[in-house]
Amino acid sequence: MTNLTAIRVQKIKEPGRYTDGGSGVILQVRQGRAGRLSKSWLLRYSFAGRRREVGLGAYPVTSLAEAREQALAIRKSIALGADPIADREARKARAVNEAARASRFADCAQAYINAHEPTWKNPKHRQQWRNTLATYAYPVIGDMDVADIETEHVLRVVEPLWYEKTETANRVRGRIEAVLAYAIARGYRKDANPATWRGQLNALLPARSRVAPVRHHEALPYAALPAFMVQLRVRSAPAARALELLILTCVRSFELRGMVWNEVDWSSGVWTIPKDRSKTDVEHRVPLSTPMLTLLLAQLAVQGVSRPSDADASGYVFPNQSGTGPYSDSVWRALFRRMGHPKITAHGFRSTFRDWCGETTNFPRELAEHALGHQVGNAVELAYRRGDALERRRPLMEQWSTYVLAELNTR
Repeated sequence: MTNLTAIRVQKIKEPGRYTDGGSGVILQVRQGRAGRLSKSWLLRYSFAGRRREVGLGAYPVTSLAEAREQALAIRKSIALGADPIADREARKARAVNEAARASRFADCAQAYINAHEPTWKNPKHRQQWRNTLATYAYPVIGDMDVADIETEHVLRVVEPLWYEKTETANRVRGRIEAVLAYAIARGYRKDANPATWRGQLNALLPARSRVAPVRHHEALPYAALPAFMVQLRVRSAPAARALELLILTCVRSFELRGMVWNEVDWSSGVWTIPKDRSKTDVEHRVPLSTPMLTLLLAQLAVQGVSRPSDADASGYVFPNQSGTGPYSDSVWRALFRRMGHPKITAHGFRSTFRDWCGETTNFPRELAEHALGHQVGNAVELAYRRGDALERRRPLMEQWSTYVLAELNTR
């Protein structure tokens, strides 16, 4: 029995079986109806007293050398007690099961979350994604193949909530829509997305505004703010000082709670919020007024630091009680309740600032928007406007601080 060679394999034109003596590989040559030859590789082996053949691939996609390598690996597995055909069938079955599992709504949702979660800066938002789907969507469609989900299934999830928890229902609907869009992009689903609102569910459900009017964050009227600050100053808890700085700087709650000392430039009087903690994905600079700087120096003293240069650069300005992380929003909610203002929110103070600025000052609208960290203008304007009006905003923030602390400064 002679060994095959690559040249001989190429030249064989007669149908039949040709054995490679050293490896036991068989070249099978067949002639089709049109007279065209096809060549493929086989390996004959014995397992548990039975003679079997396993395919090694088609020629020339699989070369002689590659067929020999496969044959050697198979013989080694046989020596260890494994049947290559049974193993191959088991792998195919696992692949089918994995593919079926990948197209389950719950698994597609998890894959979508894994892909997008790094861009979600707010931990609360990340948790809400998981919780709302687990609570409302999974019990109805979690085990369904995404290709089988129709409008009626989405309605079973959304409709029971629509009249009682309208905002929650719409968020769940939007998240189902996002997951199904992911499934379509992955090729798990070919039909249109049944969770879209326009042209789909809006024909079956009333608009949110007709069911539950839009509710904005509860805000304190700006006329009541100076008296509120007197109440707040009486509170000695660190969370009260954090809230005071939040009100003075007009930043978002999570932007302040994540504040660390190396973001403060003491020489220029600027706090820079990095873009990875900014809602707009753009670095936001806050001009620090004199009262803001005074408050920060006092917070340094609370932490036992006498000079800004001695502060822990990566340490939180307002750490939680354990000192290992930032505060949560719940601390301020509890503070508002104790102060007799259970309905207001930390975010609402941004509206308070905007109302004060628009109704009592002559500062341009765009400065107020910049102070709130909003992007001002259309895409073309933003492309050409590179500055953030930092120095123009400094007098605005000084005037705001003076107004906010007016009653405190007269005592």
